[in-house]
Amino acid sequence: MTNPHDDFDDHPGLPIGLQPPESATTPRSAPRMPPEDAKAFLRGDDSEVGIPEAAPQQHAPLSDADRRRIFEQEKAAALAEFKAIEASLANESTPFNWLAGWANPLLGALLLGLSGVLGVFLLAQGMSLLRTLEAQPIGIQYAGYVVLGLCALAVMVAVVRLLSLYARMRRNQQVQIRSLQALQERNHLRWIAESEKQRAVELLEQYLREFPLADRQEMRRLQNLGLTPELQTQLQSARDRLLDRSRRSTTEQWMNEFRSDFQGKLDLLAWERINFWAKRTGVVTAVSPNGMVDSAAMLASSFSMLGDLCHIYQLRTNRAGTMWLFSQVFFQAFLSGQVNDWEKLTEDQLNHLFSPHGPLYEATVARVLANVGSKAASGTLNYFLLRRLGRTTVALLQPVRA
Repeated sequence: MTNPHDDFDDHPGLPIGLQPPESATTPRSAPRMPPEDAKAFLRGDDSEVGIPEAAPQQHAPLSDADRRRIFEQEKAAALAEFKAIEASLANESTPFNWLAGWANPLLGALLLGLSGVLGVFLLAQGMSLLRTLEAQPIGIQYAGYVVLGLCALAVMVAVVRLLSLYARMRRNQQVQIRSLQALQERNHLRWIAESEKQRAVELLEQYLREFPLADRQEMRRLQNLGLTPELQTQLQSARDRLLDRSRRSTTEQWMNEFRSDFQGKLDLLAWERINFWAKRTGVVTAVSPNGMVDSAAMLASSFSMLGDLCHIYQLRTNRAGTMWLFSQVFFQAFLSGQVNDWEKLTEDQLNHLFSPHGPLYEATVARVLANVGSKAASGTLNYFLLRRLGRTTVALLQPVRA
């Protein structure tokens, strides 16, 4: 009779007095062959005494299918951890960390709500302005209607231009340097870090090859945005050097050269356009007589600046980034219109100081500053608002983000 616990016996074939109990943790064995089948494997007068029933199934050699399954499981776990690292780093680079976790539908709801508020505000301001124009002489009425038409036309042209650029630009697949460095610091993720680095280099090489430095029409448009012949030559030289694989040493060094020699030149050009539109918006809103004109000027300048930045980088933001930028545009346009009311309040307070009964009545220069101080404050605020929008846009459009 075969002892079911021969696996624990130091002397095969000899009976022992006490055997360990079979528990739930004991490895299950494969089914034993019938006796008539087992005898076919015996030699001569050998018996079955001392022969284990079977090796545990989990101790059997791994098959190719088992190895593939284990590899896929490890790869899926590593990719999930990589995505978690990317999401964590993306939260740190977002203007509001908690906003990065919002889903696209919620961002869409935010955008829809802000556009509705801005629409109601513009409608109220427009009706108020039309009532004011009706009480003016006919010449002033026509001039006011022309100004309103020009404001509406400027906004429409900026929106149509931006939408046409979005339709033909490639979506930015931004490379996060910090996420790759975080992967490199984890031993069990270094293999996927090397794979992601290679994929990032391939994306950037495709971006360099598709950048239209040889397209005369595109270069003419970029020259209108401030691209000089010297800067164009530097970009061409940097692209040729980066695409030459014989000069490449390491992936990190190649990405650093891409950021400094190619992307850095585009960043300088982008900030020139941001400063141009910020100064222009500050001046226009400082001299505008109505909150509706302020909002229209902010909308036209914001959409025009977004179009210029997309044209400089030859990229567009993803869906979530686009909704976030448009939400900022609508909020800042609404805020710019409200500044006009605060401007009137500030002007009234300053005029009170310089009134005949005020403490600063004798200060003639101060009285002059009272009339222009509120306008200057309004223009300065809109200047910084547009620069803030430009900084966010550049961060979303850069091919490589530190």
